Amino acid sequence: MLIAVIALLTSFLFGYFVSRKLFSKELFSSSVLFGIMGFSWIVFIVSLFAGFNEISILVTCAILAILSAVLAKFGNYKLNLNNLFSKDSFLVFAVSFLLIGISSYLAFENSNSLSTVSIDVAFHAGILNTLANGNFPPTYPNFSSEPLSYYYFLHLFGASLILGGIDVFLAFQLLQTLLIAALIAAYYVFSRDFLKSKLGGTLAVLLIFLISPSTGSQLGGISWFSAFFHNFSLGIPSKGFPFGPTILTLSFIQFSTAFALLFFAILLRYLINSEKPSLNIAAICIAFLPMFNAPYFFGFTLIFLIYLIFQKKSWLPIGIIFLISLPQFVFLFSQKTSFLQYLRLEIYGGNSFSDLALFWLQNAGFHIILGIIGIIAMKKQNQNLLKITVGSFILFAIGNFIKFAPNALEGHKLFLPFLILLGVYSAGILAQWLGKRGQMRFAIIIFLGIGLISSYFQFFVYLQPESIHTPVLLGNGATFSACNWAKFNTPKNAVFVADEAPENGACLFVAAGRRAYFSIPYVVSTHGFDAFKAKEIQSSILSGNLVLARQSQITHVFANSKIESQIGREFRKHLKQIYSNGEITIYSVNYP
Repeated sequence: MLIAVIALLTSFLFGYFVSRKLFSKELFSSSVLFGIMGFSWIVFIVSLFAGFNEISILVTCAILAILSAVLAKFGNYKLNLNNLFSKDSFLVFAVSFLLIGISSYLAFENSNSLSTVSIDVAFHAGILNTLANGNFPPTYPNFSSEPLSYYYFLHLFGASLILGGIDVFLAFQLLQTLLIAALIAAYYVFSRDFLKSKLGGTLAVLLIFLISPSTGSQLGGISWFSAFFHNFSLGIPSKGFPFGPTILTLSFIQFSTAFALLFFAILLRYLINSEKPSLNIAAICIAFLPMFNAPYFFGFTLIFLIYLIFQKKSWLPIGIIFLISLPQFVFLFSQKTSFLQYLRLEIYGGNSFSDLALFWLQNAGFHIILGIIGIIAMKKQNQNLLKITVGSFILFAIGNFIKFAPNALEGHKLFLPFLILLGVYSAGILAQWLGKRGQMRFAIIIFLGIGLISSYFQFFVYLQPESIHTPVLLGNGATFSACNWAKFNTPKNAVFVADEAPENGACLFVAAGRRAYFSIPYVVSTHGFDAFKAKEIQSSILSGNLVLARQSQITHVFANSKIESQIGREFRKHLKQIYSNGEITIYSVNYP
């Protein structure tokens, strides 16, 4: 636990002094962002030479402490806690941290069994836990024969907390909660300063995170007024309306998206609200993003490029981005899969332009209309934000016609920057209207109230086990008990053959930190691998192909009744039973 605390403190301290270069106050959210980025990059480099372990984490902490001292010395900065928050931004952060912390806690059930709200949570928690158990450089936790082609530096930070003594579930929840609360506070500060109104900042947070279109949540839900009546009467989502509140998806699934959106908030604040922003510094920050979130790196680079074109500035910042990011993409594209293999033209939400228009009208019509009114009303207030909005709209348009992932809903990553800025503009115009007396104020209050109630019902549906969004079981009582045994009684680098269904073996990497050769076929296939071929190889191993077993570095078998029936006579000769609870038997593999 002490190592984890030291890692958190030194990373935050480093982030604070980096933030002092950019801002003079409201430093908390940017300190979180730059602290995680600095820690993850340094621990990665150190671990390439020393391995990923407690020693490399402590060395990283020492380096961060030294760098912090250097930044403080040459910048003539002093640590001043009053610079972290204003009273209003602290209130926003504290309330957000409490609410998101509760929802993150509810995302796992790990008392007598293991379940979660989304299979994506299992994948990300599996990366965290297997990294902490020495899977570095990482292979897939659920497809152990393949190097991880996913951007994993945020997971590296979380794994450092686990190695430092924090439980995997607490580390996941802490990282998720901290990022999202810092994200909400950051957008509040940016919107408040841009709109010069605390009411505007508050409305922006509500519009962006609670009653705006979502990030493609599988739950779904209809936005605005119709969401209230739909969820109240049925309690289930409609197939034609896949968007719900943004915070719903962020809370339970995608902390890498939360990290990228926090980055966008800090970038916006620096470019728009700072007196003399340096485009070269902004470029350096963007250039280190790919290993934290590669899709958003491309998105933010495009937005930044459009901004530079409007500004008619030097192209040096783009050169900086290219040179620093190139080695990262050499690594990412050196793996067997990449998003390029899924590149295709496809209209989002249907098969025609009319389907596309209807889709956005149904999901975000009023939100978009209100945002456009705000843009027109405030276009002279800040031309720089308008330029960034144009870049965000181009990214939004690309997402409506070009797909980069097998699941079309993954395109939500391209929509969010534009929808967020629409939320800021919408907040500005609503704040102006609320300043007027009469029926307009009453109508807006009713409107916002219904939106918030709608969001509440979507949370209610999402969290109820009996609802349509049934929690994903990752291990029943017997399976979970076997995983707990494996956690303490098998080597940390053990690789298991297990049933591919999540409920029959995913707890191996989520709870025990052990890799599975083939698990959760959906994740395997969506990352570009042939799940059917992987299944055939696993079947061949169980039949007795020791050559394949050795090549795949199989060390153990996690056998339920299905796996038991697939074990061939020849393979069984090389198995030694080391655990059994009646439903699950664990074997070690003894090679000749």
